[in-house]
Amino acid sequence: MDVAAPIRHALFFADVHLDAREPARTERFVAFLDAAAREGYERAFCLGDLFHAWIGPRQAESEEARPVLDALARLARSGARLTLFHGNRDFHLGEEMLRATGADAVVPDACTIALAHPDGRPRALYLAHGDLLCARDGAYRAMRRVIRSRPARRLYLSLPLGAASAIAGGMAGASRTVVARKSQRTLSLAASAVRRAFRRSGADAAVVGHVHRAGRTGLEVDGRRRLLFTLGSWEGDAASYIVYRDGRFALHDGPGGSAVLVEDL
Repeated sequence: MDVAAPIRHALFFADVHLDAREPARTERFVAFLDAAAREGYERAFCLGDLFHAWIGPRQAESEEARPVLDALARLARSGARLTLFHGNRDFHLGEEMLRATGADAVVPDACTIALAHPDGRPRALYLAHGDLLCARDGAYRAMRRVIRSRPARRLYLSLPLGAASAIAGGMAGASRTVVARKSQRTLSLAASAVRRAFRRSGADAAVVGHVHRAGRTGLEVDGRRRLLFTLGSWEGDAASYIVYRDGRFALHDGPGGSAVLVEDL
């Protein structure tokens, strides 16, 4: 578990899938970050797939990425300690993001943090992008092991920018085709994997992305009730994010994040 002091006020979001071909989404997200910088968050967590594709450190220098990186830096300067996670689309995020945004860490898979609670007993929160919890998707898990291996990543990051961009675009297109052929069950979180994550982490609640469907589920794990929150995507005019404050989660989703589900921890 993160050994920092329990967090009273935090922001969580994922699956923004920023793409140079959709500048309106970038503008909308930058406005969201600037509004967040005025809210006084102690921590902010991006749980993966901030970008539809990330081709390595050179992308941080691009004109398209600059507005987002600058907005993240403004959020960090506001006092919100910023933590980024690898998603299945942007797992090449690295040290360049820490330098460009002032984030404190890039988390490859998952972590557990402590949340402050009004009763004085901190609660443990498990955080992950969520792709590894889709345990029924064996083909994806096999591919993930290959493309995230050290040799594969080293080779990809050594390619000329044009070649790396072409591969990223080709993989994104192939992924859409493959996903369209898979059943909803295959693409969903597996209850057995979620329960295993709760047992290993000892968490009271979890927040994950990846499935592009916002929701809240109560689970019984070893005789204890646990809460699982899933974040939606930012497609169209949607915004999906969670605000935690003093023992209460508020899940925002839909156009502009207007639909709100509130749950006490």
